[in-house]
Amino acid sequence: MQPGEHWVILGPNGAGKSTLVSILCGYLWPTYGSVRVLGETYGRVHLGEFRKRIGIFQPGLQRAIDTFHPGETALDIILTGLDGSLVAYNQFTNDQHARVYELYDRYFSGIERGPSYPLERRFGQLSSGERRKVLLLRMLISRPELVLLDEPFESLDIPSRFELEGILSDFIRRSAVPSVHILHRVEEIPSFATHALLLDKGKVFRKNRIESTINSETLSALYQVSLKVGMDQNRFYCVPA
Repeated sequence: MQPGEHWVILGPNGAGKSTLVSILCGYLWPTYGSVRVLGETYGRVHLGEFRKRIGIFQPGLQRAIDTFHPGETALDIILTGLDGSLVAYNQFTNDQHARVYELYDRYFSGIERGPSYPLERRFGQLSSGERRKVLLLRMLISRPELVLLDEPFESLDIPSRFELEGILSDFIRRSAVPSVHILHRVEEIPSFATHALLLDKGKVFRKNRIESTINSETLSALYQVSLKVGMDQNRFYCVPA
């Protein structure tokens, strides 16, 4: 990956998409070869500190918080993005608290502060869409140098998906941070994507610029089913051929 590139990773179930992201995050270790991220080689860098430079967004994190820390407020959950932990072990400053409110109001303005204000409610009391917003802000609060998103739109309805994508587009446009998106559906490819990596059985099936990779012929071969892939209003679509 080069600076300014935005990759999507697609492939059948079991192709190795989430495994690849877990390796990039330093949660799994490769059997052979080496891993270099942001100019650092894993095994020669303190991963706990290094992860603070990476924005990680995984629905699995939402399930972990639901199970182990549902009583934490949304504010507390977002603040954990500053040190990459699941629960706030450190005392955060007033400036850091203010930064969370500023970030929330930038993207979700129009909500009056008070008992119903999402940041001041417990994570377990939020709707599914609100929880996903909290996890997105948790990723953005650390001002990452690289963004990794594993199935960011899983189980979201259409308006929530478009809202989440709009926030990501705005952040990426403002910060010029490169990104990697693990997706299941062609329709979820963001409009700012520049490249695609197609995986099958743990191997690279195809990788190139998005316009020469996401097409009917290539995806039909990848998924072993006849597909028609096209674009409408700068969005990909995929239907049976």
